[in-house]
Amino acid sequence: MNQAIQTSKTTKPQQAPAPNSRESFYARVMGDALYFEYKSVARIFEREILYSGKFKDKLGNYAYALARSQKCDAAKAETILRDIFKASTGQSMNQMRESLAANLESINDDHRQQAYQSACDIGDLMEKGNKLCFNRAFAAQAQQFARELGITDIAAKRIMSDEFNKVEGSKLYDWGK
Repeated sequence: MNQAIQTSKTTKPQQAPAPNSRESFYARVMGDALYFEYKSVARIFEREILYSGKFKDKLGNYAYALARSQKCDAAKAETILRDIFKASTGQSMNQMRESLAANLESINDDHRQQAYQSACDIGDLMEKGNKLCFNRAFAAQAQQFARELGITDIAAKRIMSDEFNKVEGSKLYDWGK
């Protein structure tokens, strides 16, 4: 199943194909409507983990709701969600959370300088182009910074705010308003 990544002389190495969650243990026997419902919920968890690094509460709530509508127990719905999530992302929810936490621990001074620059770039987003409001510009910059470093959006916001406060001597929120 694992194919070697091919390289061309003129192009970058090709990415390995994304995991096919439709072929996971539980998903392969589901109807399309049910599969897409579970896959959509699994994407919600992926986004929540990338945003906050947490998933337990939402997992329980969604598993319970799916179990009620599908006439199965919440534990089985949770297992199905975890299976589809792992097949979609290539890692379990906890592995994703742990990798984000590990990346946060490896933040260095260069990353902190980059955080300060990202915080300063919020002003450009507010003044030029679509002229975003502060909260939206801050969220966009934090999300971009978080993806570059492989940390959560909340951690990126905190680091950006801390670095801005340290360098400028004022709070980022006060500056943005």
